[in-house]
Amino acid sequence: MVLRPAKGRSPPDALRGNMRTLIIGLGRIGRLVARDLIQNPAQRQWVGAVEVSTEAELFAYLLNHDSTYGHLDSAAIFTANDSTLIAGQHTEIPLYQSVSEALKSCDPELIIECSGDPNVARTLADASTKGHFRVIFSSQTDAVRGRDETFVWVEGVNHAAYNPAQHRLIVNPGCLNNCLIPALTAVNAYRTIVSGTFVSVHSVTNTQPVLDHIAKHARWSRAGFDNLIPAGHEPSQLIARFFPALGQQLIGQTVRAPVSHTSYVTLTLQTDKPLSTEGLSSAFRSSTVPAHVLGLDERALVSSDYKFDGRSAIIDATNIRALAANTAFFSAWYNNEWAFAARMSDISKAIASHSYSR
Repeated sequence: MVLRPAKGRSPPDALRGNMRTLIIGLGRIGRLVARDLIQNPAQRQWVGAVEVSTEAELFAYLLNHDSTYGHLDSAAIFTANDSTLIAGQHTEIPLYQSVSEALKSCDPELIIECSGDPNVARTLADASTKGHFRVIFSSQTDAVRGRDETFVWVEGVNHAAYNPAQHRLIVNPGCLNNCLIPALTAVNAYRTIVSGTFVSVHSVTNTQPVLDHIAKHARWSRAGFDNLIPAGHEPSQLIARFFPALGQQLIGQTVRAPVSHTSYVTLTLQTDKPLSTEGLSSAFRSSTVPAHVLGLDERALVSSDYKFDGRSAIIDATNIRALAANTAFFSAWYNNEWAFAARMSDISKAIASHSYSR
């Protein structure tokens, strides 16, 4: 697990990475990635951040104190000076409101894009053809879809196919896809999947209002902590990339639920050959997907038990069943914030390692 609970850690002020790294967006994911950048540099040097506000004192406060994931430690790691964050005693991280200004001033080699803004994505995709930097996007975006230099990175599944000479635009395809694809990989190695459905009970995010508020879509107008809110999820194009035989035959949706972190997805899959509950369980236990990505938990736990779990998918062993001859039924936990930020950090560390091992 890349990210760890903050309590009790000492800031490694003396450690500096050497790949100049810019974060765009200090929201929920961006701040978790920022914590990791300072405490576990791993050949990355944080040189700046882009946000709509450059109030460094406010961001220092939010980096030090998180209502879900706690305090960094009793002595605040982040302080502020005008529009500059100060990590520990010495590391200065300037804040910028403009992407173009940050690119010019910071001269980054790696950009971790956590804002999800499609306009920012287009700017970075266009600039990457002239610059020497690589970009990790925290969501799939039309700006980079289908380009030769784009690589959709699912940690633990296709990470070895990353080509630093070709891939300058890297996409982390989202918390649910990061959960689905490793789990499907384990099942598909046991029996070929031909179709399936899923429902994910997903925690609230900052895209939802606290109270009813007019939004673009009716259901997104409703209070996040008062409702179960159905939402669409269309994974078919991405799934077909990893599982050609499955193609467009996996459909599903999410339901936003009033909890602050950790989600739970249940899948029903049809396979080409008969399977058993024991065989399905064994497929998860013996999967080639690494343990920091895919796990299996025999305990009857609940969502709060996975607050600091950095795995992309934790199979709920209490809910694995073979239904009829060719039908698999199982569920998996995933922390849509902590684990997703861990994957952003994994990818950035791997890119830095590739860049400085040549």
